Amino acid sequence: LVKYFKFLVRNYQTVLKSVFVGLVLLLPLFISFLKQPNVLFGRAKSVSVFFDKGVKLRIGELQVQDGLSGITPKISLFFHNKPYLYFLDILRRYFSHFEGQFLFLKGDTASSFRIPRMGVLYLIEVVLFPLGLFYLIKNNEKSKFILISWLVIAVLPASFTFLTPAHNRSFNAVFPIIVISSYGVLNLLSRLKTKLNLLPLTLSVIYILSLNYYLVSYYKVMPQSYGADWLYGFKQLVSYINSEQNQFSKVIFLPKTGMSYIYLLFYNQYPPAVYQKEAVRDYVADNLGFEYVKSFSKYIFFIKERSWEILSHQMKSGEMYIGREEEIPKEFSKYEVLYPDGKVAFRISYL
Repeated sequence: LVKYFKFLVRNYQTVLKSVFVGLVLLLPLFISFLKQPNVLFGRAKSVSVFFDKGVKLRIGELQVQDGLSGITPKISLFFHNKPYLYFLDILRRYFSHFEGQFLFLKGDTASSFRIPRMGVLYLIEVVLFPLGLFYLIKNNEKSKFILISWLVIAVLPASFTFLTPAHNRSFNAVFPIIVISSYGVLNLLSRLKTKLNLLPLTLSVIYILSLNYYLVSYYKVMPQSYGADWLYGFKQLVSYINSEQNQFSKVIFLPKTGMSYIYLLFYNQYPPAVYQKEAVRDYVADNLGFEYVKSFSKYIFFIKERSWEILSHQMKSGEMYIGREEEIPKEFSKYEVLYPDGKVAFRISYL
């Protein structure tokens, strides 16, 4: 850390210039945040580790256990307090990004960010990454402070969220990991080139096989396994709506279809200027920090869940209802959009 600080001091002019340019480029973003703070803090608050009730519930549980053991409330509060337990929770979440399950076997906790049967790195890098880190320090490379600092800092944002370990919030760690692993390969080859002439070929074959495994998992297995998580079916749904919508004055989306409006805008290349005039929004964030569009043009988006038994009696001619499998019973379905594995993605109903 001392050497890294000295490096910053020696190059303070470059650092200041970089900071200044960064602030100038981000200024429009900062201004928009000041005008609408919920755009930034609404979503950030809802994914924060402090938003999760787990730590608070754990404090209550520990204090009850202490009380049953005859420990006074003041002593219990001293040992089981929010700052300490939140610190432990953040620390645990931070180091979860360096666990073998996340790096090499299972990957992200959220299936929408997970490659089937894979971690973040190839299995061969369980050897090459530590090896690169070892030689980086042993050879006293000048870049080691930047690479290690980059890796350490890159994981920090994710550790303050309650969905960990997370690919999408630790993505900046990709660069130092690749460089350090590559440095391990170079040192391994340079030290064993006279002893193992087949080592370069062996490593090349392993990486080619690993890449092939990834491509099959990503392009073949994942669409079948995670179609719902990747929101498959909206393109097909919009295409069907476009082919039939002249018969309908209203197209109504039920709550579990999510933020369907964005797909209608995207696949129809809807003019932004027209949409901005038509959109009806309430600007009220839900418990996860999302705001919803209620309607635009003939499209209506229900936010709160409603009973299909009631909706089916309210349905009028000229209205199209779109929902998930559990929202519209099969006997009322006129058309279905299917996932690649044959399961129902959407059901469409009308009179």
